[in-house]
Amino acid sequence: PAPGRPAAPVPRGPGLVSLRPPGTPAPRRAARRRTRGGRVYLNGARVAEIGAMVRAEDAIEGRFVIVRVGRKRHLVVEVVG
Repeated sequence: PAPGRPAAPVPRGPGLVSLRPPGTPAPRRAARRRTRGGRVYLNGARVAEIGAMVRAEDAIEGRFVIVRVGRKRHLVVEVVG
């Protein structure tokens, strides 16, 4: 997240398409298009499935996942639940 901005908490098991920073109106269609284009990464690994889910074993230290979209947009997401 941006300096001074907390990570957004999400429950375990949401689809990656539904993850986006608070206040971002990006439609799910754009997220699906980016995933199909190979521009979405979870913890550094390219996401190949549009329906990919965040699993408990994806969390770093059991708490966070890093979602990268394209080259410059990185999100640190806290996994709760």
